[in-house]
Amino acid sequence: MKGKQLHYKTLQMTNDVCTCKYVYEGNVKNPLTKISVCPAVSEFHQSFYDKCNAEPEHHCHQIVGNRYDKTTNQAIPWHSDKSALLSSNTDIVSVSLGCGGVFCYMPNEKEKLSEFHRSLELGNKWKKRRQAAIDGGLRGCVPLFAGDVLLMCGTFQECMQHKTLPFRPSGGACSEALRVPSIVGDVMAKYPGTSAEGLTWLHKAVEQGLTAGGEDRGVLTFRRIAHHYDGVR
Repeated sequence: MKGKQLHYKTLQMTNDVCTCKYVYEGNVKNPLTKISVCPAVSEFHQSFYDKCNAEPEHHCHQIVGNRYDKTTNQAIPWHSDKSALLSSNTDIVSVSLGCGGVFCYMPNEKEKLSEFHRSLELGNKWKKRRQAAIDGGLRGCVPLFAGDVLLMCGTFQECMQHKTLPFRPSGGACSEALRVPSIVGDVMAKYPGTSAEGLTWLHKAVEQGLTAGGEDRGVLTFRRIAHHYDGVR
């Protein structure tokens, strides 16, 4: 919850040996439960490791499940997953569910004094920095669909911020086909760092997001905690 606006519904789960509650910028005050008491999540958790051939030292301690309601245009605003619980070069994996969505990224506004940010020479005022990031191709997006896996690694959380693109700023259903090319064009102009493959799928993701009815968008995010509150695991 941010102010009085509910950005999404969420459930935070940890494995049986971890009790750390993960609170970060853009997140809500989550209830905390165990992965083992959610059979569907527990099964998915294990099958995901099996498909990735993940060794035990790469298993996560925590899964956060978010659900974004289409009818109320829920989306998470700009934020970073940076946390005292995570290492500075942590790997964060997310799996998309349901309706397609668009993951956007740009230089992290909370780290303007960092060496990385200063090296970009974006300027002091937000509008100037934003335009400089656009001109430099530092803003981009990734269309994501059910089953897609996104990996954020290295210093991404330190250097960049990200958000989910809202398709209907005013909320409510809006299925007019004419809006799709307009939104796609606007996204291409504001996020020129998008890859050629991303641009190929962008129209479909926007179309799914605008279509009235159908599935909500969901995301399962896997994190490995490096600095536990009560010691090293």
